[in-house]
Parts: sequence; structure tokens; C-alpha cells
Amino acid sequence: MARGVQLQAVSDDGSLNFDVYIFNVQPGVSFDYATANAKALKGFRFGGPAKLYTDGPYYEQAKEWATGKFPVPKAAGIITIEKIWTLDPGPKAGKIFEE
Repeated sequence: MARGVQLQAVSDDGSLNFDVYIFNVQPGVSFDYATANAKALKGFRFGGPAKLYTDGPYYEQAKEWATGKFPVPKAAGIITIEKIWTLDPGPKAGKIFEE
């Protein structure tokens, strides 16, 4: 069994873009990912359960996206974002994000 997967993603509108190695996900384990822009002093942490797919539509989409750019992926990692925290400095730091 693989120790993990290299995960690269871009959202439909291009706002969430990351490249991270995810270790093998076991049932009940959730995933947290943080990103920040130091110049703008703006950041977010995303959290939720993760699942790896080695076949089906998610995997096929990941394989198509990688074609010509990267080796064939071993799996597609899908994170269901349940919470978003703000990492901005100040009184809202670490609080649940509200629009």
C-alpha cells in the first residue's frame, strides 16, 4: 500500500490552488490545509474529511488534468471542506470564517 499521494488541485474558479503530499488516509481521519499571502496578511485554513479514489470520475478527471504535465496519478484525493478558519492577524485570528 502506498504511503501517500501527491495532491495538486485548482478549484473551478481558480481560487484554491495547492500542491501537497497526503499520507495514506485512514477512516475517520480529517485533513487540514492552510494557505496564506504574507504581503496581504491574509490566510485561511481548510478542514474536513479526505478520501482517495483510484478509479471512477474523480480519478479520471485527475488523470486527464495530469496528461502531458505530470506522471499518471496513483489516486485522486478529494477533501470535503467542512470548516474554514481565518488566519488573518488580529481579533479574528483562528476563528471560523464568515463572509
